[in-house]
Parts: sequence; structure tokens; C-alpha cells
Amino acid sequence: MNKGLGAPHFFTNRLYIRPIEWKDIDDFFNVCSQREVTQYLTFNPHEYLSDTHRVIENMMRAYSMGQSVNFAIVLKSTNHLIGSASLTFNYVNRSAEVGYLLDAKYWNQGYMSEAIQALIEVAFNYYRVEFLYAKHIVENIASQKIIEKMHFKKIRVQEQSYIKNQHIYSIVEYILPKDVYFMNKK
Repeated sequence: MNKGLGAPHFFTNRLYIRPIEWKDIDDFFNVCSQREVTQYLTFNPHEYLSDTHRVIENMMRAYSMGQSVNFAIVLKSTNHLIGSASLTFNYVNRSAEVGYLLDAKYWNQGYMSEAIQALIEVAFNYYRVEFLYAKHIVENIASQKIIEKMHFKKIRVQEQSYIKNQHIYSIVEYILPKDVYFMNKK
């Protein structure tokens, strides 16, 4: 597994995916302040730019410590951030957990599938992880569809394992081994 981290820049047909930067703060705030975007995530909508500042600061700190890398998903046609994707590393088992969010006005247009497909390639080929993990709250069907489309396999449901805003949710966990991914790609 590539522990030197580094953060590549990569492209898809419609997207430029690169490490998140301070210049992204306004666009990222716009995405993170949307209630529908954060509904099933671990944080509530950002109310203030300072909320987003703190998140980016934490992302950069985690990156500098080799814990994770957070990418801006930038629409090539406008050069604006429309979402983010992350890899959080576990060096013991040579794996990473995939996370992502997308501006609601870009939902159901294939952008996140396009970004995650590219991120999976980077995780396996650049960072040399052996396994990827993903998870979502049971009610988040859109996230489930993306994860399953990428050939992740369900490994378990953690019943009533997450509390947010006085609601108790169950979490579905998935795995994608490197060899399975490349076998399905053929």
C-alpha cells in the first residue's frame, strides 16, 4: 500500500477530480449547507462559512497525517466544485473507506457514479489498497445504488447503530476486494 499518500489529479469525461483546496470553500459550503445533501451524512447542514472552514481544516490535517485524502469533484464545464469524495485509510489491513457527497442539483445525472468509478481506480492503482469499504444508512437508496453499481458486496447490516438528530438508523456495510473489482472489469 502506498503510504507516501500524495494526491493525484484525475479526469473523467465530465469531471476534474483533485485534492480539495481552500479556494473551494464557497462551493463546498453551498453543497454542505443543503439539508437534502446532509440528511444521511454524519453532520448537519452547515449554517456558517466557519463550519465549512473547520471541515476543510480537518480534512487537510487528516491528509497531512496520512489518514485520509479528500477530493473535490469539479464539473469541467464550469470549473466549480459540485461534490467531494474521500478515501480514509486503514494501513493494518491495506484498505480504505470510500465517502462522498454531491450537490443535490446534480443528483441522478451519473456524476457520482462517474467520480466513484475513477476514485476506485485511483485507490487500487495509485494507493495500492487491497480492499475498499463503503457504508450508508439503510434509507439512503441513492447511495446504495451507487455502491452496488460499483460491484461492492454487502457484508452486514448494523442494526440501530447510528443516531442523528434523535433518530436511530441502521448502517449497511460493503466491501470491494481489488481482485473482484478487476475480475468484474473484464
